Amino acid sequence: NVRVFFDFQQPPLIDTFNTARVNALVSADVVVEREAIYHIQVDYKEITDAAFLFFDFANLATNPSGPNFDTPVNIPVSGGPWTAQYYANDGLVGDPVAILSVDRISQNWGSGSPQPSVPADFFSARWTSVLTLENDTYTITTRVDDGVRVFVNGNIVIDQWNIADGATYTADVALQAGAHVFIVEYFEATGDAFVEFDITRRAQAEPPSNVNQPGVTGATATVTAFRLNVRSLPNPVTGEILTRINRNETYDVLGQNVNGSWYLLQVNNIRGWVSGAYVNVTPGIAIPFVDDTTQAGANPSQPVATGFQVTATPYTVNIRTGPGTQFARLSRLPLGRTAEVIGRTINNLWWQIDYNGIVGWVSSDFAIIDANVDINRIPVTG
Repeated sequence: NVRVFFDFQQPPLIDTFNTARVNALVSADVVVEREAIYHIQVDYKEITDAAFLFFDFANLATNPSGPNFDTPVNIPVSGGPWTAQYYANDGLVGDPVAILSVDRISQNWGSGSPQPSVPADFFSARWTSVLTLENDTYTITTRVDDGVRVFVNGNIVIDQWNIADGATYTADVALQAGAHVFIVEYFEATGDAFVEFDITRRAQAEPPSNVNQPGVTGATATVTAFRLNVRSLPNPVTGEILTRINRNETYDVLGQNVNGSWYLLQVNNIRGWVSGAYVNVTPGIAIPFVDDTTQAGANPSQPVATGFQVTATPYTVNIRTGPGTQFARLSRLPLGRTAEVIGRTINNLWWQIDYNGIVGWVSSDFAIIDANVDINRIPVTG
């Protein structure tokens, strides 16, 4: 089943998305009034058995003979949740010179490029994914050098297709439960090249009344996967990867989410969530439910308010589980946002902060403290 859009026009130019047309040739004409760059979007849905899709277009003024598609073959698909297409120009023009499956969009290429076939300057990229999300409002955050566009279900939510040097852009999008199409487009002009992309759920629901604070339960979990991600939330999309653990390693279980599909583990000095599908948990021990809307990370301690704040400037700054870049990222403090200071390192290079309930560490180079602060009044906590 297929849907074809031309330049975001509604209704679709071709729409058999909900009416199966197996092995059928479907065509449509569109009038293009002037030479320009246009957005062509093809949505495809596979139901069962063999899967294939062929797409082509031509200028009717040249009297084309019609498409001559090859016999369908089975093409194995593997890799991450995003399909990345890289172009050897800064306008997403022509055929991509590289197509990859990637786990994430965020990359810092510096003065290099994503692939050997991609130039270091004046290249562009498009990442596409279908993400299954819960009913809520989501904050989309990007930081790029240079330009970026973000589409959700065909609607543009961030449109900054211009030269920029580490600029941060955000958009709030209300989404219903289900599958949603995300497209991120990027171009690099000259100099350094990087893109950061993040989706954060703004969940406000109260946890169930039978939820407890995490603690030692007596149960352990042994990893059955070759390598398993430990995440800040029990969700493979919105949960940040804190660390990774390996097959046959065993860790203490602190709790489980309400439906019992994820477990909260104590992994050295980090508390994090793992999918229950990839661990064997000690049988016969009652494991309490814990709040699955609170981000995990470094072992929590009761924050002590100092009355001082830091502001993220001149960039969005990473919030980490410990005072150093070697520690995993918990979240981000967006550019211009403030957070409460609850501690510091003895050399004042890192601040411990409480940002909307997320307790972590930020670099003092990019999180500027209030003027005229008596640093000695801030406790050394790391």
